[in-house]
Amino acid sequence: MDQLISGFSSETSISGVTESEWNGQWITFLNKSLRAEAGIPFRLVGAGRWLALERYIPWWPRPVFGRGSEAAQGEFFMVLWEREEAGGYAVALPLVDGNVRGILRGGSEGWSIHTPEKDPLPEKATLFFVATGNDPIALVQWAMRKIAERLGTFRLRTEKPLPRWVDYLGWCTWDAFYLEVSEEKVLEGLASFKAGGLSPRVLILDGGWQDEKDNLLVSFGPNAERFPNGLKVMVDRARDEYGVKIFGVWHTLQGFWDGVLPDGELAKRYQIICSENAAANMPDPAPKKRYLVSPKDVGRFFDDYHRFLRDQGVSMVKVDNQASLDHFSTSEVPPTSTMRAYQYALQDSEFAHFQGEGLHCMSNTTDAVYHFRSANVWRSSQDFFPAEPKTFVEHIFNNALNAVWVQNFALPDWDMFQSSHPAGAFHAAARAISGGPIYVSDKPDSHDFDLLAKLTICGGKILRCQQPALPALDSIFEDGRIVRRVTKIVNSNAVEGLPSPIGVMGIFNCFYSETETQVVTGKYSPSDLPKIAANRFALHHASNNEVTIAERDQRFPVRLAPLGYELVIVSAIYDGVALFGLIDKFNGSRAIESVRWITATELELKLADGGRFGWYSEKGDALAFVDGTLISVFSKGALSWAEVPAGAPVTLTLRFSPNISDRSNTP
Repeated sequence: MDQLISGFSSETSISGVTESEWNGQWITFLNKSLRAEAGIPFRLVGAGRWLALERYIPWWPRPVFGRGSEAAQGEFFMVLWEREEAGGYAVALPLVDGNVRGILRGGSEGWSIHTPEKDPLPEKATLFFVATGNDPIALVQWAMRKIAERLGTFRLRTEKPLPRWVDYLGWCTWDAFYLEVSEEKVLEGLASFKAGGLSPRVLILDGGWQDEKDNLLVSFGPNAERFPNGLKVMVDRARDEYGVKIFGVWHTLQGFWDGVLPDGELAKRYQIICSENAAANMPDPAPKKRYLVSPKDVGRFFDDYHRFLRDQGVSMVKVDNQASLDHFSTSEVPPTSTMRAYQYALQDSEFAHFQGEGLHCMSNTTDAVYHFRSANVWRSSQDFFPAEPKTFVEHIFNNALNAVWVQNFALPDWDMFQSSHPAGAFHAAARAISGGPIYVSDKPDSHDFDLLAKLTICGGKILRCQQPALPALDSIFEDGRIVRRVTKIVNSNAVEGLPSPIGVMGIFNCFYSETETQVVTGKYSPSDLPKIAANRFALHHASNNEVTIAERDQRFPVRLAPLGYELVIVSAIYDGVALFGLIDKFNGSRAIESVRWITATELELKLADGGRFGWYSEKGDALAFVDGTLISVFSKGALSWAEVPAGAPVTLTLRFSPNISDRSNTP
């Protein structure tokens, strides 16, 4: 097996694993090498272009790009690169071995491996995995499966159940009210949605509700001034009057940002450990005192906290500030083992009290996610910032590229957005195909209900792809934030009865410049979705409802203005028909639950809801029936559609005939 990385000292032990097209190397270090100030240097062998995911502040990743032997400055979760001479791809991933975390760093002198200073060092530790393969996305997935098998400390996303909340439209209070949230404002917001005829089924009460003092948690209860009736009265009204099914509340992994008040009522019930550390990678890194519940008591802490919340009617938690746990570390509570204790206690409590209804946030660090045994929804990028134009496009780009790594551990959550915001449609289109949850942070009486309707169906549910979205192959190693070229994000919707899924492609302008034109160009093709097994396709374009017939490798030009996007349904033509789903929705093919050919000319479709259902046919025109009743069919160019009654799941029957005179009005 060819060597994938080089430059390690003679104290490094490399053992190999070979499986057909996949190759892997586990790399074990001796302790005196790990404590070297410069770390253990290495270089990427045969690297062309590479993508690295940087931990650029303690809890968020972002993509960084380069070529060859150069290394970017910072700490990284992954480096994925093209092998220019050998062909294929390689990936390097730092590991956690017991109580020791491997840290991958880059700098002017190249790449190197380190460990946290406060982690105890064993005689040796396996802290690095490097692998090769022919498909970059599949390579990372294979590598993560091998790591999960070896470590035994976490489970992959595909091995864990998803919580219910991700399938419903949600509302989060953060950008609506920030820290000034109150019972009155929450109910005002819910009333605003109800007046528009579209009520969110998930509500997340974000920061600002807790009883805190000086950035420290005082008690489990709410702020008495802003929530004078406690939580339960508000939660009950949200459920009974406004249709909220899942009511979530926010707290941090440590209770509050700097922990628990050391002379408060909680400190009498749990052991509190004081630390005074600098916060790395932050604007103000000055040391400050923080107060952490001892890992010995953290299981009881979460159990008590979540039992209290459940008794108030709360059915979900959003847990923030996770990756800053090392700022609380001391010799008594070293970072990696403390994170493991906290993660297991938190996740056990989430399942015990909320049946796993949780959102993990600011948790992007290996010592957190390598202990995701049951947690399965994870915020994958920095916040949506309504007042910062540069971040409108960065947010979409970063989420798409971060997903190459994140989606192996949990379902990536692309964060809230605002429907009436100037970038609202841009963000809604991206959320629609992301595969993750969709929740907005609209202010009262500031909604775009037409836009929200493009995301939702009956029962308050969203049309969510079953898998996370990922960048197309030619968008993996190119920085669409600074290169004037489109960024392509791909996903698909599996349909019972179809030989392969229906593809969905989002084409986005993620370029930003304050001085240059922000128009971008590029090309797209059915071959951008290589796992859809077909040679001919019908492409439906959301921007103009036009349909184009294409061969697999046929490419089409696209030009996008600032905040421009296009959503394309890539539907294989089977038996002379291609299905698009609900064409007024952003992800309308997800509404198709199953298809069945009753005869050679009669197709039965079960839909999650009604609406304008679209298709392309080479079998002639069609009559459409719902429950035996003939409904209207229309056509424009290559697109045909039927007006299917909406408001409930429905069975649609299409009867194709090349000769109108052969049609019958009976099913």
